[in-house]
Amino acid sequence: MFSRKSSQRNGYTIDTLVGPDVVIRGDLEFSGGLYVEGRVEGELRATPGKPASLVLAENGSIHGQVHAPVVVINGCMKGDVHASARVELAARARVEGDVHYAV
Repeated sequence: MFSRKSSQRNGYTIDTLVGPDVVIRGDLEFSGGLYVEGRVEGELRATPGKPASLVLAENGSIHGQVHAPVVVINGCMKGDVHASARVELAARARVEGDVHYAV
C-alpha cells in the first residue's frame, strides 16, 4: 500500500516531509532526511548512529532544540541548534538561540 521512496529538495534526500499546514507539538526523533515546511513546537533529535539531515524551509518554523548531524535553516528557528557535522544558514534564515557545529 505505502512504499518507502525518498525524494530530493534543494539537493538533500528527503524521507519525511512536514507539510506547510502541519503543526507538530511534542518531541520528534528521526533518521534520514527531514524537511519541515510547517511548524514544530518541541525538540527534534536525530536517531544516534544513523545518518540524518534536517532542512527547515523558508516558511517553516521550529520552536525548540535541534540535535542532528546536518542542519540547513532557511526559516524561523527559536531554540538552540546542535549539529555534529555542519550547519548551513540560507538567505532567509532567522535564528534565535545558540548554534553549535563542527564545520
